[in-house]
Amino acid sequence: MTTKTYIQIWCDGSYRSEHRTIGFGWVRAHDGGQTETRSEKLPPLRDSHNHGSDVAEFSAFAGALAPLPDGSLVHVHMDCRNVVDALNAERLSPKHMGMPAVKGAFERAVAQKKRMSDVQITFTSDSNPRMGEAHRLSREASTPPKGAKSLKRRGKHAHPVRGF
Repeated sequence: MTTKTYIQIWCDGSYRSEHRTIGFGWVRAHDGGQTETRSEKLPPLRDSHNHGSDVAEFSAFAGALAPLPDGSLVHVHMDCRNVVDALNAERLSPKHMGMPAVKGAFERAVAQKKRMSDVQITFTSDSNPRMGEAHRLSREASTPPKGAKSLKRRGKHAHPVRGF
């Protein structure tokens, strides 16, 4: 008989629209008392339709679950209600379905969720110390390099760049 692993995760994503930088961070606490942290910078986001934060949050969830063994029991704490709701329902809102970057990040997150035996996802405020640490890690990961120029398009006739 195999014992299932129980893990608590606090994860957060961060998107900085001015530079289109995106990153995430997480804190994982294993049932044996071991705690680990990680942050990751992702490639610049080009096609988020002003929903880069959602891409970052879904990516944080997927990134935190990816290294876990299949069949784990997981409790995930997040600070973004609409992402918590979408993941619990395993359904993306119709307006997001037409946004490739959001849809792709959501699908990766749901794929990771389905590998687990059971996943509870709850909204947690940044006042929680571990959620605060995940938030700090995500902000650090999404910080643009010093001297980076703004990538915001200017003018009403600017054409969007497609893809992630």
